[in-house]
Amino acid sequence: MNKETAMRYMVLLVLLTALTSGTSAFALRIGLQGGINVANVSIDPSATTTDSRNGLMGGAFLEWGMGTWLSLQPELNYTQKGYATGATTIKLDYLEIPLFLKFLLFS
Repeated sequence: MNKETAMRYMVLLVLLTALTSGTSAFALRIGLQGGINVANVSIDPSATTTDSRNGLMGGAFLEWGMGTWLSLQPELNYTQKGYATGATTIKLDYLEIPLFLKFLLFS
């Protein structure tokens, strides 16, 4: 068995464990998110001025409760960023994959 196959089995095992867990502390939540992104860049102010680019942001998340006070939240987000300087407009589109470790301090 190669590393890629072993990794797939490990991810499948983790997901099955999370889905079949009987306690609410080990809950699995799936959701969507969206919003507006206002991006800009900071360069030498004496050289030129920049304008921001308004773009969209959207994605999905999976929150896996790993106890009563800890959860792991990976996300997959598409976001639009960029800026404009004079006649030049820079448009950057990203696929972001953040991973958050969340602690619940008060219940």
